[in-house]
Amino acid sequence: MEFKTAGVLFCLVFVAVRVSSSGLEVNLTRTWKQDIGWEINCTWELPPRDYLQSVRLYLNRQQFMIFRPEIDGLERSLMIRRLEDGVVTNCGISSVDRRRGSCVITSELYQPQNNSFTLQCEVSGERPTFIMEKKTIVVDNFVPPSDAVLTRVRSLNDVSDRVTLNCSASGIPSPNLTWTIGSQKMPHEFKGTAWNVTSKLWDVWSIVSYTPRSDLTAVCTPEATYKGEPVNGHSAQYNSAAIEKGALTSIITVLAVLYLCRLR
Repeated sequence: MEFKTAGVLFCLVFVAVRVSSSGLEVNLTRTWKQDIGWEINCTWELPPRDYLQSVRLYLNRQQFMIFRPEIDGLERSLMIRRLEDGVVTNCGISSVDRRRGSCVITSELYQPQNNSFTLQCEVSGERPTFIMEKKTIVVDNFVPPSDAVLTRVRSLNDVSDRVTLNCSASGIPSPNLTWTIGSQKMPHEFKGTAWNVTSKLWDVWSIVSYTPRSDLTAVCTPEATYKGEPVNGHSAQYNSAAIEKGALTSIITVLAVLYLCRLR
């Protein structure tokens, strides 16, 4: 299983696909939606000359919705409010042949997700074969760490030779931020964690101070574990020599432009 992140915007997709010997194809996926929560998609396609009888949806093994085109028409929607989230379900079928359709279940988090939950999608066909396929997917309480963001902390009375850096990242659960200065691991001086009601993720930040040298690079890495395997966000690094060189280059560029402007 591979996780990919891009800054703080990322998307998780887990797919469970199977084609039964009956010809009924059911796909069940889950996707992490930034600023919303989880989106679970159940899509199906019945074999030719077959029609949908019903779709039954189960949350933690308990049925919470049944979609029957014969009764509901081409679509049906349902909203369930729970303590930790609001679950919105939209089911519909193709108006052309009634063989294809989907149910989209969105879990918008109101509170931090602390536990996994199971969702099942059972698709049944009409007479005479009454073919049926049931898929199950587990929605874990895990979103991989975002890429680290590193900033230098400055104060008005900062006359010390030491550099203070702040590193931040997000994820579920809150990632662990590790610092490496040169080849040595460094303990943080301060660490904070807060639930972000907008992104639906845990925000974590860490501060460390050290005396910079041209041969020292500070690296901050967001770390987490999923099913016993390490899952890390991209590291961020700071090197005082590189920063000073970049600043010097910028100053020289500005002076050169000013000089050329005076010659005109």
